[in-house]
Amino acid sequence: MGNNKDEYVIVDDAGQQAPLGSNLPYFNQKSDRADLLEKIKPDLIVEVIRQRLMGYEYKDGAYVKSQDKFIIARSISERGAWDITTLILSVANQNTAISKLSDRVINARALGIVRTVRSEILANWKEYNIRGVDQIDYILCITFSLVLIILKQPEDEGLRKLLSGIISENRAVSEGGNQSGLASMFSKMLGGKK
Repeated sequence: MGNNKDEYVIVDDAGQQAPLGSNLPYFNQKSDRADLLEKIKPDLIVEVIRQRLMGYEYKDGAYVKSQDKFIIARSISERGAWDITTLILSVANQNTAISKLSDRVINARALGIVRTVRSEILANWKEYNIRGVDQIDYILCITFSLVLIILKQPEDEGLRKLLSGIISENRAVSEGGNQSGLASMFSKMLGGKK
């Protein structure tokens, strides 16, 4: 944790931090929209953040109190972690994952959540176990980064296009197209016949 290397966290369906070598979920081409939406869980990373804010690390299949002095120094109370991550959950959901928001709305929403987190920290600093300004900056940085990434994720409608493509492909397959799903998709993209 104390080095400058980038860290990546993979979260499984139960909200648990999975080992880095874990297989990422894949989507069956014949899944319908509801099945795909069920697999989109932007809220899972929020549980990882909540645990880390409280000073826990994921080891051997469970969250355990960290022994790292830097993690301990920045940890906050359970109430603080819950309050902060509850605000983040207002945008970390399936609806946001498929939404189409303008940059103006994204920036306003991200700043609004950060301002609310800041106000909550200042009003409840004792209950949150806040011991310094560096801790506040750390929490606000995590909050802003996570909220901005969650809100920017649907940019260029990538997920919406994926959903539309899967739905269209399912219709083509179910209507008896002769070509395989992938061949049919490429044929449509190139302007050829089904």
